[in-house]
Amino acid sequence: MNEGGISVIGMFNDRAETLGRAFLNFAQSHAPIMMAAVLLLNLALKSWNLGAASLWCDEGLSAQFAQMGVKEIILAHRTDSTPPLYACALSGWNALFGNSEAALRSFSVVFSLLTAVILYVFAARHLNIQSAVFVSLLYAFSDIHAYYAQEMRTYALTGGLCALSVLLFYELLKAPNMARLAALGAVNALVIHSHYMTLFFLAAEFAAALSCYGAFRKGVLYYFLSQALSAALAVPWLLFVASGGYPAAGDISWLSRPGLSDMVDVFADFANGKFLLAVCAALMLASAGCLAGRKAKSDPGARLNRIFLPLLAFLPVVAAFSASFIQPVFNARYVLYASLGFFLLIAYLLSLAPLKAPLKIAVACGIVMVSWFRLDLNKGKGEDWKSAVPYVKALKTDRDLVVASAWYLYPCLSYYYSRAYFSDYTRTLDHLRAEKVYCMNDASGLKEIDFRGSGRIFMLQGHQATADPGNTLFDALSGRFRLEYGTNFSKLKLWVFSRGPGSGAAEGERGSASE
Repeated sequence: MNEGGISVIGMFNDRAETLGRAFLNFAQSHAPIMMAAVLLLNLALKSWNLGAASLWCDEGLSAQFAQMGVKEIILAHRTDSTPPLYACALSGWNALFGNSEAALRSFSVVFSLLTAVILYVFAARHLNIQSAVFVSLLYAFSDIHAYYAQEMRTYALTGGLCALSVLLFYELLKAPNMARLAALGAVNALVIHSHYMTLFFLAAEFAAALSCYGAFRKGVLYYFLSQALSAALAVPWLLFVASGGYPAAGDISWLSRPGLSDMVDVFADFANGKFLLAVCAALMLASAGCLAGRKAKSDPGARLNRIFLPLLAFLPVVAAFSASFIQPVFNARYVLYASLGFFLLIAYLLSLAPLKAPLKIAVACGIVMVSWFRLDLNKGKGEDWKSAVPYVKALKTDRDLVVASAWYLYPCLSYYYSRAYFSDYTRTLDHLRAEKVYCMNDASGLKEIDFRGSGRIFMLQGHQATADPGNTLFDALSGRFRLEYGTNFSKLKLWVFSRGPGSGAAEGERGSASE
């Protein structure tokens, strides 16, 4: 009976290994079909319900920039916390496809799809075909990448540029020529213009190039020349920004310095949860132990992989975490490009692990299945202006007033109140005031409103902890008018007041306003 059991297991292992080898051979010899499959899988996942979620604060700002010309965008970003590349590109996209939620977000979807294809091509060329298949699955079923593929911000663009830079970096080191030098120099200049935190990405490339100088002497020299070109293209913008003061990060006094648990959370976001992070960490330790005894000196490509992939996965996160002790801004999205190194490292280590094919397939399928079950394609993005504004408009009469806080949320409010007001971005606030819609942070803005003859007051409140930590706006209105009711629209609160005895809100109602 034992012999029969062993025979069945052996037959199963042989069959699994045969099928696995056949699939990898097919993938190796049919690259266009595999890339098309990667593209379609990502398209299905990343474009799901593309226009369903409401614009939120940061997206509203991006959508507003997309209405502007390039010169206005550049001047506006001189003191912004991000460079102007994404906004300029989105402005051109807006001119072609319009400013609906789906149209504007589709720009990020396109770069997410390009990233998926580049990852596959890079892994197939410079790692191995097993890594190419596995990294494609990790990226496709990544919850954080599914989210930011539909985010009207720079993160998908930055990821695509970083992926292209990694591919060109390898190509230049292994087969240096002037065309690749110019291409990498130009792409890395675009990387810098997409997000300031990508300086840590460039540091990882630089460290890897230095470490592999002996193996790729000519390629590294060409790399240094390409970075001189990048600097020449990027320094004018950096000097322009420096002359206007350090890029503003807004009021960050409410943020606290991160702890080690926050850095763990970033990697957990990359891995699709702490359970899979533990699995990936175990895989890294086991594979690293097995590979430690192998000599990679005879294979320069293997040496480059073992140096660069860990640097790309970990150096940007550690560097950003360290920098947050100077300015406490630490978030997974700012170093999202490092997740590409994380995926490549996991895929590469699994492909090299001294495991039989059936066990490798089981581990890979297990990680992918857990990632699939954790994938949420219907996440809300933030304040639900898409529901709140039409609700208020349906109730509002000519005598009623709308008070919205924080004032910087007005692009989202105007987008759903009147697309014409939103598009006329230099006069948006004037149009809203003409409709008795006022935007402010706290109660100090109420002195500009003439309440005589007014009817109800609709108060839309978002970012209260940041814009009005004392909740002065709610207290002032509830002390002067009668609170009829309050309701929530995701991270946006609506309070409806009516004229009458200003008896204030009940204690429970006042408490809920500051939650």
